Amino acid sequence: MQVIMRVVEGPDAGREFVFPPEGESVGEGANILVGRDDVNCHAHWRLSKEDPTVSRAHLLLEIRPPNCQVQDNGSLNGIYLRRGNETERRLVKELLQNGDRLRLGKTVVEFQIFVPPPPSKPIDTVLEQPSVPVPTPQISKPIPDSSGSTSSDRKRARMVLRTLRRTPGQIA
Repeated sequence: MQVIMRVVEGPDAGREFVFPPEGESVGEGANILVGRDDVNCHAHWRLSKEDPTVSRAHLLLEIRPPNCQVQDNGSLNGIYLRRGNETERRLVKELLQNGDRLRLGKTVVEFQIFVPPPPSKPIDTVLEQPSVPVPTPQISKPIPDSSGSTSSDRKRARMVLRTLRRTPGQIA
């Protein structure tokens, strides 16, 4: 997964921030604090100090592949989402989509989110489902004779008679 935050309006227009940095892997993800560059700023991605409407710790990006969530970090001016043709709206917490734009004060940033397709499995480990249903085996039922009894009925009757013959005196 790769997340690119590009400044499209404001003093830093054209500047890009990329996660993960080149040569690093995404791993389990990351939390990235975004804010205005300042002496007391603890942000990972720092926007221009020329826009005082951006807080020093304006928003938090929570990147947990395949999701990227943005959360207002208690900023004074808030975060406003522009998604496609929808009306701009203030947000507190939201899952970002590729192409979303956020307004932070007078600065507007656009997000490009690239999620690679899952790796394909080797052919020998893929179990294909048959395209034609496989019939389930049927257990044949005993065929009754002309009297309506089956061979298993006759066997049971013979066993009972044998048992009765072996135990004389117990039949009433």
